[in-house]
Amino acid sequence: MNTITLTDNLEKITSIDLGTSSPRLSGTINLVDIPNLVSLSGVGNDIEELLFSSKGFENLIMHDNKLSGLANKYIPLDAITISLDDNRLTSISSLSSYPNLQILKLAKNKLTGPFPSLNNNTALEDIRINGNSLTGPLPSLNNNTALSIFKLGSNSMSGSLPSLTANTELITFEGFSNSFTGYIPDLSFNTKLKGFFISGNSMSGPLSSLDNNTALVNYVVSENDFTGPIPSLDNNTAIVKLEVKNNDLTTFEGSTMPVSLLTFKANNNSLTEGAVNAILAATVAGGGINGTLYLGGNTDPLRTNAAPTGQGITDKATLIASGWDVQTN
Repeated sequence: MNTITLTDNLEKITSIDLGTSSPRLSGTINLVDIPNLVSLSGVGNDIEELLFSSKGFENLIMHDNKLSGLANKYIPLDAITISLDDNRLTSISSLSSYPNLQILKLAKNKLTGPFPSLNNNTALEDIRINGNSLTGPLPSLNNNTALSIFKLGSNSMSGSLPSLTANTELITFEGFSNSFTGYIPDLSFNTKLKGFFISGNSMSGPLSSLDNNTALVNYVVSENDFTGPIPSLDNNTAIVKLEVKNNDLTTFEGSTMPVSLLTFKANNNSLTEGAVNAILAATVAGGGINGTLYLGGNTDPLRTNAAPTGQGITDKATLIASGWDVQTN
């Protein structure tokens, strides 16, 4: 284990890239006496400790190392970009002292406890805290109007999702594999949204309308307790994947499927005969080829889709002839 201290021409140094070394750098990096340092990168090493002046230091890119303990220890007061994925960080406290923070990446650490308030972090654009063990509710995002990417999948967070109406720049929202409950919030203001992923929770109620989400590419809300109709996709001309399997959905509101749609998984629901036939007809009308359409499944006797009948059987054959993988009961 080594302690690396830089000593020559310190006032001229504004940026340091330690690179990925072989053998990997380890131990402590001491940057305290570098007065004008703005950025440090040292991806793919075994660095266990960083010592630096907290003021003036803006960008820290140190994912895939062995930094541990409190995450705030590695967030300078003037931070703009913090990338600390794949370390050994165990906790995070208040973020109110970092008003300039735009990018915060803490995925695949060992974080526990609640995620702190983001009310003072109005510059935030990209947050990635997926793959930890965070608990408690998700804080309000009302002040985070610049937010475009929010990834918090694979944690242990609970409570309902906050309102997203103020987050009009939102492109990706990931909250899968948590313990969220309640309804999906209104998404009608999120017109730039491309990906919405909340599978593997305990959410319920109806699925929200997707009529305004014309940029949507992926909509994945499987393994919850949603009821009511599968929303229309008539306006979603960019959508590639819709997965609503393992819920308790019963009907379908659309009339046609976009030709862009390649994956539609609604197996293990409670779709009526009319809904199954309508989905098959809409997919034929969409004109797509070589896709995946799953409407079968009977793993839960209380959530079993009906089998197609009449024209639905004919439409299923038409899709198979067009290269579709179609599964029905």
